[in-house]
Amino acid sequence: MIINQKIFFKLFIISNLLIYLTSCSGNKITYPPTQRVYSADTFFGKIVPEYYRWLEYDTASAVQNWVELQSSFTESYLSGIPLRDSLREELTRYYNFPRRSSLYVHNGLFFSFRNDGLQNQSVFGISSSEQDTNFQVLLDPNKLSKDGTISLSGWSISKNGKFLAYQLSESGSDWNRIFVKKMTDNQQLTDTLQNVKFSDIAWYQNGFYYSRYPKRGGTFEKDQYHSLYYHELGKSQSADKLIFQDPSLPLENVSAQVTQDENWLVLYRSSGTSAGNAVFFRKSNEITGFQALDTNRVYEHSIIGSMGNYLLLHTNHNAPNYCLQKVPINQPDKRIDLLSEKKDVLRQVLWNNRFLVTHYLVEAASRLVVHDSSGGVLAEVSLPALGTVSDISLPKDSAQVYFAFTSFLYPASIFRYDILEKKLTLLYRPPTLLNPDSFETKQIRYKSTDGIEVPMFIVHKRGIQLDGNHDCMLYGYGGFNISILPDYSVMRAVWLNRGGIFALPSLRGGGEFGESWHQAGMLLKKQQVFDDFIAAAEFLTRSGYTNSQRLVISGRSNGGLLVGACLTQRPDLYKVALPAVGVLDMLRFQRFTIGWAWVSEYGSSEDSSAFQYLYKYSPLHNLKEGTVYPATFITTADHDDRVAPAHSFKFAAELQYCQKGNNPILIRIDRAAGHGSGKPIHKRIAEEADILAFTYKQLYP
Repeated sequence: MIINQKIFFKLFIISNLLIYLTSCSGNKITYPPTQRVYSADTFFGKIVPEYYRWLEYDTASAVQNWVELQSSFTESYLSGIPLRDSLREELTRYYNFPRRSSLYVHNGLFFSFRNDGLQNQSVFGISSSEQDTNFQVLLDPNKLSKDGTISLSGWSISKNGKFLAYQLSESGSDWNRIFVKKMTDNQQLTDTLQNVKFSDIAWYQNGFYYSRYPKRGGTFEKDQYHSLYYHELGKSQSADKLIFQDPSLPLENVSAQVTQDENWLVLYRSSGTSAGNAVFFRKSNEITGFQALDTNRVYEHSIIGSMGNYLLLHTNHNAPNYCLQKVPINQPDKRIDLLSEKKDVLRQVLWNNRFLVTHYLVEAASRLVVHDSSGGVLAEVSLPALGTVSDISLPKDSAQVYFAFTSFLYPASIFRYDILEKKLTLLYRPPTLLNPDSFETKQIRYKSTDGIEVPMFIVHKRGIQLDGNHDCMLYGYGGFNISILPDYSVMRAVWLNRGGIFALPSLRGGGEFGESWHQAGMLLKKQQVFDDFIAAAEFLTRSGYTNSQRLVISGRSNGGLLVGACLTQRPDLYKVALPAVGVLDMLRFQRFTIGWAWVSEYGSSEDSSAFQYLYKYSPLHNLKEGTVYPATFITTADHDDRVAPAHSFKFAAELQYCQKGNNPILIRIDRAAGHGSGKPIHKRIAEEADILAFTYKQLYP
């Protein structure tokens, strides 16, 4: 029946090129018709109806037709916004600056990424010096596809420096292929590995360890039986040796690491994202048999290297803010604290046989400290501003530390720190059209619903009057122990330069304040994340930064869930909602792709107690017909195999059906794109221009 309506739907769009816009007072926008087909699931005696289950089948002609009609409708709306083209031009100007990544040093050579400004993908290459002289391109993804949709998603240099193994992703998919190049002459080898997903590349001798699935599934197919293999250079993938697989646990991920001295192979096993992992190890030259280091899967562990007869373990075991421990190889249960837990979160540790470099989070901003092998403090790196350190590189046996540093107000600059001289040197600072001196960044604290104070960054032009009349974009994430830190965004720069305010609260559920902060916003406590976000919005309006007619809420992925939940719970509080690639159906998310791995964060509707609270906040299931919801611009992509686009499809259809009044509900479905990683510059500019055009249209109708 749906398929038979295809011609009718197309005629409907053609006859409605002039959309009844929000200026037509009293007339509800007429959306492309979406058929409501009743279905229901019964959860522990509770019947839960649903009307858009058919939108889960992305390859069905009815769904493809629906996507085409919604896309045409959205394009018709956006094309009627005069500001759209100028925003695209403005974003293009802001993106057009040369940028570089931090330096990775191996065998005296300097590896990095470069982008001249508007290249769809950054170019990976090698140089003989840190000043980028004689830069030789090793891989230019821009030459692999006409539209720039093939991206470099991972890479690793062999221990002897002779080979580069790298992963390529097409259209933003999490599925990858691994290829190998010979470094001496930059020649491509015949090695090609398929069905790779969520994998590292860990070199050992004449090959490397990697992870893959038995086959590549469809967009919505559940990923199962992740396995660890060893690939020897020059051989076909069919000859790869299976190192580890547990058929009794189809829903777990496995990965491998080889310590820098190549003495130890480390195996990680996890059954959920940010849920803790099990760690095993063995001598690299042994063929079978792993020794357990920790098997409880409650805590998060990472081996950062070896030190004599010890492994160095970065862990939150009995240390919510993380610590560094020495683990005796012969008695792994007899751990010794090398760097004890502190008030600040120990985000990352690097070890190069001479020095330990630690990256701490202090009030959701970076602090960089250098230690000797016994853990004693040698120096603290004086960072240039309140911001974020990333891509730290500590070459083996070197006294040089390389890293990138960014803030809300300028793109990543590249630094070298000399440990012996205690000297910080700026190697590269990219130009930007945003003048940092014209803005201020502050961090305040506001009280959430339970009285706990939550930190929030606020960025705006200097000297503004808090008259409650400013455009304000409130961004959030709040989940999976992920820390959302100060960083530079081109779209945000345009927003700020146009007079907007940007606000970023450190919501519970994130990792900004350690595992305790994470646990305070997960599972049965997930509602607290939404409460924190709503309290942030109320603070911004109460304190004169903005008002409900100038407030925009935004978030991606788990942050898309955040926006979806908050717009259903407090639709009166915001003018515009921007849920991107969101997890919006909390009763069925575990059925698609890697969704099962999020059960440790959210819980599952297949559990009676978890169902009760999931059902209470699931955005899809809490929309109410006849409610005035904020203008909503939903973004997703047809190749998103992490958060299936069906989440956004169903939410858009139901929200359009329920909406009362003239605040538009649109969905933008990007083609040949995925969850966001590897998206080419031209697609990013187009999407961001559409987001801003839609937003400004609502703020200034």
